[in-house]
Amino acid sequence: MKIAFLTSGGIAPCLSASIARLTENYLNQCPDVEIIGYLNGYKGLLLGNTIPFPSSLKDNINAIYNFGGSPIGNSRVKLTNIEDCVNKGYISDGETPLEVAANQLVKDEVTILHTIGGDDTNTTAADLSNYLRENNYNFMELFGLMGGLFSLTAKIIKVIGRLLLSFFYYRKQKEKEELLIKYNLAT
Repeated sequence: MKIAFLTSGGIAPCLSASIARLTENYLNQCPDVEIIGYLNGYKGLLLGNTIPFPSSLKDNINAIYNFGGSPIGNSRVKLTNIEDCVNKGYISDGETPLEVAANQLVKDEVTILHTIGGDDTNTTAADLSNYLRENNYNFMELFGLMGGLFSLTAKIIKVIGRLLLSFFYYRKQKEKEELLIKYNLAT
């Protein structure tokens, strides 16, 4: 079994913690597992830039837990933006990023890919997962993790904000009705 990690997007506080916990669990539960990281996110996947995670890392896993950001680096690359990937030299003219990424995963013999990041990272992971399924790359599993605390926090704040606005709107409507009734202005 070969596991690959990829972090993408901006620097988020739980990227390295996610990598550390997954690495620790894999190394403890599957001693023969091989783990790699794609350097600088989807860019590293397209270019085939990897770093091995040696099994000896198990003895010093706190180094990853305590690392700020991501020990394998990030980038902002969308596998559906062909023009951008060509312009930045990640793929050649006539290639598609999704196909290049899929073929790199085959070449690297990855059986499980963990993508860690925010909305864009996981949207891109969904695009890649759909491409793999639609093109019969049935050899691997792809798991997207929300690594962006800001992403999650922003969504929670929006929901709470909407709930508060609804509550205050309801309360103001009730106060308005009570005033109309009190002053005999209700129609």
